[in-house]
Amino acid sequence: MSGIRFANQAKFHPRKYLAKLIDLSAEDGLQVFEKTAATQFDAEKRRVKANGHWIAFDRVAILTNNPLVGLAGMTAASLFQTKLSLYSSYVLGARVPRGNLPLALFWDTKEPYDYLRVDSQADFDYIIFGGEDQKTGQGTPPETCYDRVLAKLEKIVLAAKIDHRWSGQ
Repeated sequence: MSGIRFANQAKFHPRKYLAKLIDLSAEDGLQVFEKTAATQFDAEKRRVKANGHWIAFDRVAILTNNPLVGLAGMTAASLFQTKLSLYSSYVLGARVPRGNLPLALFWDTKEPYDYLRVDSQADFDYIIFGGEDQKTGQGTPPETCYDRVLAKLEKIVLAAKIDHRWSGQ
């Protein structure tokens, strides 16, 4: 089997990284609002209405899974939304004996593609294996997708003890 290896890749914990980034940015006056619904933008006064309150800004970054309107016009934002296709991916999390697989991130180029991440824990390695991506709400029933992911995983790692499963876009 052939492949490409990217050596010397960084690995970091995204929540710890974000927490430190927020701490450092707060020193420069940055404010972060979580679980905040931005419902209205006022470009002239440079403010956004969020959770019923107006918040003034010099610059604003909207970080969400799906793009929001922001200061763009409604027509442009609506046209952009029509170009988006949401896909669901089906994932299994499992414990495996240490050293069964190299600590790495793997993915293939099939359609739909599969991916595997291996992470070292204190007494075991933890893997995240997923795939069977399909347009959300269309195609194969979720249970069938999970069954297919499990069948593929069992071919790769016989000793996997699955303790989580989820899907996401």
